[in-house]
Amino acid sequence: MHKFIHDLRQYLQREKRQTHYKEAYQNASGWSRFGERIVEKSLWDGSAKPWTEGSGTEDDPYLIESAENLAWLATKVNERFNSLNDVKVFQDTCFKLVIDLDLQRNTLTWTSIGGVLELEEGDRRTFFSVVFDGNNHTISSYYLKNILDWVGPDGIDSDGIDVGLFASVSDAVISNLTVTNAKIHSNRLGDRCGGIAGKAVNSVFFNCHFAGTITSDQNSTQWTSEYAAFGGIVGEAQSCRIEKCTSDIDLFGFENTLGGIVGVLLCDDSSGATNVLDCSTTGTIKLWQFNTYEKAYAGGV
Repeated sequence: MHKFIHDLRQYLQREKRQTHYKEAYQNASGWSRFGERIVEKSLWDGSAKPWTEGSGTEDDPYLIESAENLAWLATKVNERFNSLNDVKVFQDTCFKLVIDLDLQRNTLTWTSIGGVLELEEGDRRTFFSVVFDGNNHTISSYYLKNILDWVGPDGIDSDGIDVGLFASVSDAVISNLTVTNAKIHSNRLGDRCGGIAGKAVNSVFFNCHFAGTITSDQNSTQWTSEYAAFGGIVGEAQSCRIEKCTSDIDLFGFENTLGGIVGVLLCDDSSGATNVLDCSTTGTIKLWQFNTYEKAYAGGV
């Protein structure tokens, strides 16, 4: 018994920067049978704390070891919202998730990582441009609420916004990530809402999975979500590769473009089309159309 305890302590100390207790038990001599009984999860308390491990390279990625680390990442990316030009934050930087996260949607509202600054001369995006390895971990129970709080005398005064765990990504690789029990709610004109990313440009999504709901107001008197794009993985994808991804989704929209995997696919002449490979969807997709002259689309993928 003393040797077992010594082996476990030695392994924890040696692998401190790259593992957590469940993995330690699984790999320590004589203790592997206990590993499957441990469920590690970090519950978000609403705060943000900087990561302390890693250097951001491919061989030594920054380690997301808590929900507070992920919130810190959102904070650092979103500090760039005041830019008057499109910016790519953490470009070519690598992150790795090393624990399951619970963002506690029943008590806290998550803020998307990245986003859009709406200006009179046009939108300016803060893109999350990284390699993010979910490491086969799960982020559960996030809640995103995007409600238009101002309506002009002639109707809606908005060109839409990007909403998702990652709001706007460009030149990014997001892989091996599962999102469950998530909820996105929007009633704004032209929103791009996705379970993993709202808007993606020239990016790769590999082995990503989403389970949750994406809805607009079913009883709104303003019906403000026309022309929006809702997708289980990405709301709007331009010149992307989406492979081995799944969604189990309850999707409702009003005069939107809805897809179980992607809401809208765009093609850029210089970088090519979006490719969707080996993906599948289960769940319910509902499209409500009020004006027969407006076009609305819905599909399983």
